Amino acid sequence: MNKATSYVLRTHILFALVALIFGFVFIKITPPLWGADEGQHFFRAYQISQGKLLQTKVNIGGETSYGGSVPASFVSLDKLKTEDILNVIPGETQQVDNLSAYKKIANTPANQDKQVANPYGKIIYSPIVYIAPSLGMAIGGVFDSTPLSLLFAARIATLFLYMTLVFCSLYILRKTVIKWIIFAVALLPMSLYQASVVSADSLLLGLSFIFFAILYVTLFEKEKLGRKEIGLITLLGALLTLVKVPYIFLVFLLAFLPLPIHVSDRKKLFIRVGIPLICLIIALLSVISIRGVGGAAAPQPNISLGGQLHWVIAHPFIYAYILINSISVLDWVPQIVGLFGSSFVLIPGILSQALLVLLVMLAFIETKKNDDKSGNGLVFAGIVYLISSILAALAIVTILYLSWTPVGGNLVQGIQGRYFLPIVAFILLGVRMLTRARLYFSQKTLAIVCTSAMSGSLLFATLWYIKILY
Repeated sequence: MNKATSYVLRTHILFALVALIFGFVFIKITPPLWGADEGQHFFRAYQISQGKLLQTKVNIGGETSYGGSVPASFVSLDKLKTEDILNVIPGETQQVDNLSAYKKIANTPANQDKQVANPYGKIIYSPIVYIAPSLGMAIGGVFDSTPLSLLFAARIATLFLYMTLVFCSLYILRKTVIKWIIFAVALLPMSLYQASVVSADSLLLGLSFIFFAILYVTLFEKEKLGRKEIGLITLLGALLTLVKVPYIFLVFLLAFLPLPIHVSDRKKLFIRVGIPLICLIIALLSVISIRGVGGAAAPQPNISLGGQLHWVIAHPFIYAYILINSISVLDWVPQIVGLFGSSFVLIPGILSQALLVLLVMLAFIETKKNDDKSGNGLVFAGIVYLISSILAALAIVTILYLSWTPVGGNLVQGIQGRYFLPIVAFILLGVRMLTRARLYFSQKTLAIVCTSAMSGSLLFATLWYIKILY
């Protein structure tokens, strides 16, 4: 294998090429604001790009609510998207009625447009979440500040940040076979789609990958675990918690995972206790900071956080049944693989099943060069990974059950598969550690097969998405 071929077949390079091509395709074909919750994220990113880091109370329809001001054309664009989606008759009409209608709204530059109240309530995310799209809009606005131009600038910046985070993760893991797990999860249709629209998920997923990579190479590949590495782990854990609180359970891995022998007792104490404690404080402050959301109108009737919590505590076994019932009835697992935007277009079932099989297989792959000789010492670590992942998933589901589901409801409402994407790699690694079963491939074969499989699935999903939309 010559140097040029060897360079191209490096995992981080392959990822960058595939993500760049299909990321820009998704940016182009996804109608304005059709990403999941893209409207409210776009509005908030614009406000931050204008230097408005804190949301204020605004009057909307005679009622006072948290929010802010945005150009009137932004609101018109959002209303057009909503009407377009509501007018769809599945199987009979195309999802997008008229793209030219969206383009007509783009005539007035944002800095010359009338400011109106943001129709969305207080957003629960820190301004840090919007660093990429707001920066993209600030730069793009210098050249063209029309709504569609700003939206595409925000999407491009979001994609580039995601690609940078995943690229770094794969580079960190470059000497391990575990990198192919991250490669596949990062290129799932759902992952790359979320990275190509204005969303908090792209930052969250990218951070989870780097956190995963740093933990793996420092704890299991005997890489250095010095002050810089501990500082980076602390920063990543804090950011994960700041973006979305339930993922703090991934940070709690540090309290139980076996640490290298060379690490001093003081450092071990900080890793096991200090970092989780810092993240716990951040989680508490985050919850306190969004208390204004509690005063907003409930998303559905008969919803009471306190009443639902009391019901769960009083009926723990029924709640366990509700969780199992929700998994079997709802489409959480297929959604993890591929679900496109506000239109909720699922990729074909056969493609979802093929990708799920690939992910499971990647948990057991090995090459002779990377053959793991650690024996059964990783079983305990595998159990820790699985328990932390399950607790994170349970926290996500429970929060939605308390805040989005009528008291005593028999299905958890408001859950989307993308919420579980950041824990997929942790689950697969945990499963891998529990067994010594391995599937052996050459490095070249792995590169060709994985890249072909993910590129092919993205191409198939893209064509399917275009067919449904247009």
